[in-house]
Amino acid sequence: METDDKNWHQIGEEYTKALAESMRQTVNILGGQIMGYRSDVAYSIHFKTKDILNQFIALVMVKGGNEVEALKECGIECNETDGEFNVNFTWDDVKWYESYPEVQAHTWLMEFAVERFPEDCGYEYVRIGEESNDIEEQQGGAMDAFNYGIHIKRSFDIDFSDDPIGDDLAIIP
Repeated sequence: METDDKNWHQIGEEYTKALAESMRQTVNILGGQIMGYRSDVAYSIHFKTKDILNQFIALVMVKGGNEVEALKECGIECNETDGEFNVNFTWDDVKWYESYPEVQAHTWLMEFAVERFPEDCGYEYVRIGEESNDIEEQQGGAMDAFNYGIHIKRSFDIDFSDDPIGDDLAIIP
């Protein structure tokens, strides 16, 4: 009887070790990113003219690297009638950590734009975290010259039946 208990104990230990190793390998395959704090992020870089927007794009392309990839993820709004010349970005349910190269590239785009064109450019940035009180807002550059375009709106996302019970009230056994 003791031999059987010992064998089962050894089998349990071996199984636990094998499972832990399998999980470590899975984490490595996924780049170590299984879980994490998620955020919704949006920013808009506003330019006074199409020429300044084009200069910004050209300078980013010359720099190269992750910043070019970040710019490719953005939408470019060029509406001469309304005077809207913007680089817009949104990303939902993202791990937005300052240490991530992709996040650094997007942050660089905003900072570079207002550094290079301080009188002709401004940006607005909003990050909404998972926690109800985790909201980060930033503006930079000549924001008084632009209309803000990012607005925070809290709402419900309900994922259950909303069929009314009606007259069919009964005790469920």
